[in-house]
Amino acid sequence: MDDLSAIQERLTAFTAAIISGCEDCWIFMVPSSLGEVSAVCALSAAFKERYGGRICIVADQSRADLFQLFGGSIDVMKFADMASMRALSSYGALDPLKFEIGYPQNVWVNQKPMRPIPQAARTLCSRARTRRPAWVRGPWSWNAG
Repeated sequence: MDDLSAIQERLTAFTAAIISGCEDCWIFMVPSSLGEVSAVCALSAAFKERYGGRICIVADQSRADLFQLFGGSIDVMKFADMASMRALSSYGALDPLKFEIGYPQNVWVNQKPMRPIPQAARTLCSRARTRRPAWVRGPWSWNAG
């Protein structure tokens, strides 16, 4: 088994562990700062009022005390390390367009897929950088000249 399939296997098991016990919940993973976690928690009551259902928040263990402030609006609290939660988005293990109960949503702001780019796409992109259309160049452009 190569490294990429081993990572995908571990991320699949991690996703299953997050979903376990929260199949009937909106699952929000918040691998972010204390301020972002508290913002998601503060908005959870309004979210429940509008969309219904239960809410599960997954965050770093260091944020555990914060959940006591929002106990009435959060039904399930789970803890995971930030790197694992971020890896779910970085390696494309979660579909960011699948928004439904029982499926984890990663609310990490800096989601950037890190999938390998095929050689053909790399070649195409490098050619595109060297051959810009005439309308792109101009005195107003950073790439003028």
